[in-house]
Amino acid sequence: PTPETTPILVEGELWYVTSNEGRPYKLRASEVIHVRGLSWDGMEGSDVVTVLCDALGLELGQRGHAARYFRDGTQLPGFLVAPGRLDDKEVARIRDNWGKMQTGVEQMHKVGVLWGGLDFKSLGIDPQKSQLLESRELGMIEIANVLGLPPHKVGHPARTSYNSLEQENSDHLSTSLDPWLVAIEEECDAKLLT
Repeated sequence: PTPETTPILVEGELWYVTSNEGRPYKLRASEVIHVRGLSWDGMEGSDVVTVLCDALGLELGQRGHAARYFRDGTQLPGFLVAPGRLDDKEVARIRDNWGKMQTGVEQMHKVGVLWGGLDFKSLGIDPQKSQLLESRELGMIEIANVLGLPPHKVGHPARTSYNSLEQENSDHLSTSLDPWLVAIEEECDAKLLT
């Protein structure tokens, strides 16, 4: 495994601590090339996945919810309420018939028929009211912002502001990649070209 190297301050001077075969070593800042990413303290960069874990988890959860919603024919979950007590056989028959009639893309937009005083009570919330699509788009924008990318690079459906692929790529280079390239160049200039 690769040894972990961490920056530390020793009497106001930046040092790095690493290990080799289990033995710790201190290195001067001038001996280490360190290109910092997102950082809370200016010394140690944060792992992008850690920073994005909530946004990525939310996006994955929303994607799974949307997939189940559309797979099941966009029907909201709920209860069929009977006016009186039903035996187990009758409950199973009604549940199976209702499930066959209301579940699946082929059954979308078909009218359900309730008999014998049954009443449907919805448990779910309409995806439009829960702003399912809007929250998925917002999740993509949040991920793009942390990564420093234009939203269309992570699959956001918004139109780009340019008319050509060449302009889009030029903008991506100057706004997303160039800050990283400059940071790498400056670190190499400072540490390698003495």
